[in-house]
Amino acid sequence: GSNIGDFKQHPYHIGYRTGQSTDPFTFPTFKPGIGNRAPYGMIQVQGTCLWIGDNDFYIMSGDDAKPIGERIRKKFFEIVGRGEVRRVWGWYNSLYQEVIWMADTSEGQLGFVWNLLTSDWQTYRFKTYITSGGEL
Repeated sequence: GSNIGDFKQHPYHIGYRTGQSTDPFTFPTFKPGIGNRAPYGMIQVQGTCLWIGDNDFYIMSGDDAKPIGERIRKKFFEIVGRGEVRRVWGWYNSLYQEVIWMADTSEGQLGFVWNLLTSDWQTYRFKTYITSGGEL
């Protein structure tokens, strides 16, 4: 909608347009403790966004972050070290309604995939090294 998000490493701010040229935005919502640990893993999908926070995967619902990683977060953070999380990147595969986060780990490159329709998680290992993803 008309909201704007400012995601930092630990908190995030949600704001909106004011319509005033001297003060065009205001940020009344401040949410500490979630943040965005993987800047290249912020994915915009169907008018909202998904990202990796300090200890979970999240989807924005209004101005609140809703955790979605209950089934995968423990595995993800055990395999992907805190320093490696920053390098995770992602994209949206609309053909299969999947959000894919790619991580380079000590076990090789893994794709952590969340299906928007079923809310199920999968872990993929590809035959080749993936350097980018998306659609035209």
